[in-house]
Amino acid sequence: MKRKKLIRLMVTLLSAVFIFMSVFTGSAWAKTFKLTVGGGAPADVWPPFTVLRDFWCAEVKKQVEAKTKHKIEYDFQWVSLTKIAEDLEAIQRGILHVGAPLPVFEPSKLFIHSFGHFAPFGTSDLMKATRVNMEVYENIPFLRDAYEKRFGQKWLGVFSYEDYDLFTTFPVEKLEDMQGHKIACVGMNCPWIANIGVVPVKSGFAEAYTSLQTGVYDGFMAFLTGYYNYKFYEVAGHFTYLGLGCTSAGSLTVNMKVWKSLPKEIQEIMIDVGRQYPFEVAKAVEARRTLAKEELLKKGIQFHTMSMAEKRKWMLKLGDMADMRAKEADKMGFPGTEVMKYYVDAMARAGHEWPIKWEIK
Repeated sequence: MKRKKLIRLMVTLLSAVFIFMSVFTGSAWAKTFKLTVGGGAPADVWPPFTVLRDFWCAEVKKQVEAKTKHKIEYDFQWVSLTKIAEDLEAIQRGILHVGAPLPVFEPSKLFIHSFGHFAPFGTSDLMKATRVNMEVYENIPFLRDAYEKRFGQKWLGVFSYEDYDLFTTFPVEKLEDMQGHKIACVGMNCPWIANIGVVPVKSGFAEAYTSLQTGVYDGFMAFLTGYYNYKFYEVAGHFTYLGLGCTSAGSLTVNMKVWKSLPKEIQEIMIDVGRQYPFEVAKAVEARRTLAKEELLKKGIQFHTMSMAEKRKWMLKLGDMADMRAKEADKMGFPGTEVMKYYVDAMARAGHEWPIKWEIK
């Protein structure tokens, strides 16, 4: 009898201890995680950063505080801690905890991640491009693993960017209209115009206005939103839809040490919202693109469209460019042929009609 009473007493005491711990020390288990989020461009100017701040960060914070006992706080650092070409290293070193580095600025480290630039004339449908590029990443682990195993970052999603077109000081509808003209290009896009009879000039938006105004070059292969935002229409009154394609642009990543310090429940929220992030970027870019065209039409800008037949002529002049870049990636130790084959076929499966389908041997 005494033994039963003793057992009951011990159970009562243990229950009291557990209740005490849950009521008075439960709050000690909750933690506020402070994350430095940013990149080397102003968030209000670069849509992927705008969406990172206004959608991903906001949604993660909201869900963490609604579904867990933890909290998230952000220290936003745009431009102040890094230049845009340094974002990959900044996240790797932990200078930034969360960011969206761009492979085009890492031609050695992330060469094959710019696969969309190696096969121009992909889809002009940004949402379709986003689905295809996410599919490529999801089915070729190397692309994700490169961030996670080589550069110490958890990969959460890849976003795409708007179609590459052309703004010029003269009208362009046919390939021959560009013959002999000096056309500006940026980085990995320059090979697109290397063999079509134009004079490629490497340049950037910073000097483009004056260069167009003074005749340093006659056009620039870039985005509609850039044409509008930088007021290039004041010195180049023609815009031609070339349909060179919406390429994979960059990935949303989290410093791996920070990632491993987070509770699993927060990681799951970040992964889920991270998979939504690329499509929110696409929506934001399309909204800006629509607004830009409306405003440009009001200003009397002349819009032109290159036909499918002209695009075929263009592609024939580029030869085996996609296959050559795939083999170049192979020699660098990347799965270039595998990635390029998958990408070209995935575009076709998604309903995109290549002017001429790139052949990857």
